[in-house]
Amino acid sequence: MIAADDVSKWLRGICIAAALSIGVTIASALAQTAASIPSTAPAGSGPIPAAEVIAKSSELTTLLAVLTHKFAPSDVIQDLKSSLPNLSGQIDLDFTDTSATLGDQPPLETLRAQHALWQRWHQQISAGLTLLTQRAAGLREALDRLANLRDTWALTRDTAQSQGAPASIRQRIEASLTAIEAMQSQLKLQEEEVLGLQGELAREVARCDETLAQVSKAQESAVEGIFARENPSIWSTDLWDHALTALPRSMPVISRGFWLNLLKYLQDPSRGMPLHAALFAVLAALAYVIRRKYRRSMPGGTGEASAANVFERPFSAALMITLIVATGELSQTPERAKDVLLALMLVPTYRLTHPAIDPRLSRAVLAAVILYLCELVRQSLGGALLVEQAMLMLESLAAIAVLGWLFDDERLRIVTGPSPENFRARSVPRLIKALVLFLLAGFLTASFGYTRLARLITPGALYGGILALSLYAFVRVISGAVAVALRSWPLRKLNMVGNHFDRMEALVSRVLTWLSAAMWANRLLAYIGLSDPAISLAKAILDFKLARGSISVSIEDILAFVLTAWAAFLLSAFIRFALQEEVYPRRGIAHGLSYAYSRLVHYIILTLGFLAGLGVLGMDLTKYTGFAQMTDAV
Repeated sequence: MIAADDVSKWLRGICIAAALSIGVTIASALAQTAASIPSTAPAGSGPIPAAEVIAKSSELTTLLAVLTHKFAPSDVIQDLKSSLPNLSGQIDLDFTDTSATLGDQPPLETLRAQHALWQRWHQQISAGLTLLTQRAAGLREALDRLANLRDTWALTRDTAQSQGAPASIRQRIEASLTAIEAMQSQLKLQEEEVLGLQGELAREVARCDETLAQVSKAQESAVEGIFARENPSIWSTDLWDHALTALPRSMPVISRGFWLNLLKYLQDPSRGMPLHAALFAVLAALAYVIRRKYRRSMPGGTGEASAANVFERPFSAALMITLIVATGELSQTPERAKDVLLALMLVPTYRLTHPAIDPRLSRAVLAAVILYLCELVRQSLGGALLVEQAMLMLESLAAIAVLGWLFDDERLRIVTGPSPENFRARSVPRLIKALVLFLLAGFLTASFGYTRLARLITPGALYGGILALSLYAFVRVISGAVAVALRSWPLRKLNMVGNHFDRMEALVSRVLTWLSAAMWANRLLAYIGLSDPAISLAKAILDFKLARGSISVSIEDILAFVLTAWAAFLLSAFIRFALQEEVYPRRGIAHGLSYAYSRLVHYIILTLGFLAGLGVLGMDLTKYTGFAQMTDAV
């Protein structure tokens, strides 16, 4: 048996030899690269001897050809140059819109949208500025080299004239000097152009930095003063006088900002509109094909009816998925265009959820849709005085009326079910009462001028409700698609699908529900403008260290260990399930032997998962005796 020390020494020797080999290879490659680049006399050297003029002239010709190829006109830079006026114009328009928005008292969601907008501008311009900086550095290096070469060849010309060199040599020297000067002129023109573009982009970056600083300051002020009284009470005459004067000036700016965002989404391909249209077309065609299939033949099972109901509205299903993608956090869609798309999302949301909801509750769903449309209008006003307060109050009262309409014995039984003893029957009335109190607080805070706090309460409740409804429709679409996939070839040939279809569908539905809950929380926090504080708080919690002696472990490490072990357990369960349903019956393996195989697989995967979890914690497994013994055995 080989000792662990011998193995470690052997591995260490191999690593050292490999490192030396790699170092020699890299050095050789660098030497070959340096040799492949033509070189001429360095700066400060004497004149080129007459016997070497022809050879050095040939090297110079090769060098100039290399520089000509390297600094050929760049399509990227030309595109940047041609698009710069349009880019500056769009930034000017966004700057005007942002300045008008910050002039009022915008809500946190509006400030978050503005911050995301200027971050995207900053990233886009910085990428172009980096490209120009690299180009300018290369041009300057080439020009410095050409200046040294020109000095050398000029000295060579003077020496050749004083020594009476042959005419052919002097002609070759003059031709070399002319070629160098021509290349210098060409590269200087490029350098001037690049430096000019650099200056323009640098000014735009500075403007982005300034605007981002202003937006960040407004965000900090909005978060810190969330419990401060921002405006006068709704019945204040000063508020009415100021609003009647400021609103006519702000409405054109708001409408112009909306129009510019829509034009940007429709005309700029980088904003994703062509991709969204293509996605909708593909999904709509696929959903239409599935609907035709299910209309011809309805197989038995639990999920087929749900799938058929969803795909009876193929265009709504395709539009729902497309709009969720288009309005996501990673989407490049302009923020105010997202508001329009969110309003458009209400149409497929209502159409997809309506068949699954009792007709006696459809009025509540329609009322929620209308209230959310009012909320989008309020948000688009960007904090206009008086109008925003009045809309927050009206939204709160309307939502309270809808909840009061739901708080009826007959309608509550529809929501909670016939049994009065289940958990839902006990929790739903309490939830409705809590929401009524929550919205009543929103009404009071808005009426007394605590607008920042009211923006968190009423919009959060309305957006949370409509977002839950939209995600419910989304889960129905995906669940229907999974039901179709499980009944399609080749999955329908699998025993684990045929024997456990209902179980697999329920599992998929449960996973989708949890993912939707996470998406709901993320989007709700982003909507009310608290995503950044929530992320900062989560990072602070995860970075908290638990120390005892020399051992220090963070909450993040512990969570990673738990998740790794849990993932190993789930992987083991799935593999054992697949073996039990697909492999053992087809191979005719006896029950006792199959049980032994499954337990062996289970223990191996759990052990590997445990070791991976320890690695995630940062522990050096080679320091433990048990692991070293396993290494010796191998």
